[in-house]
Amino acid sequence: MDLDPGVFDRVVATIEEHFEYAGPPIMPETLANEVHGWDSLAHAVVIMKVEDAFGITLPDDQIFALRNVGDLALAVQKVQGG
Repeated sequence: MDLDPGVFDRVVATIEEHFEYAGPPIMPETLANEVHGWDSLAHAVVIMKVEDAFGITLPDDQIFALRNVGDLALAVQKVQGG
């Protein structure tokens, strides 16, 4: 599945807003530990905010399999059927 730029941009915007992020550009390969403040507790909050932004619920097995921001965007696309 190809990464939809619109979905990716919305995921990144959600992350940047939550963390008040002003670091290097967030790329599909960006890992949680590369974003200041993104720990395991913040991860749960980010997932909830992304779900709210898209009006979806991500399956637990997908949440725990995420390796980077691109994977999160792809998981959103998968749930949306795209």
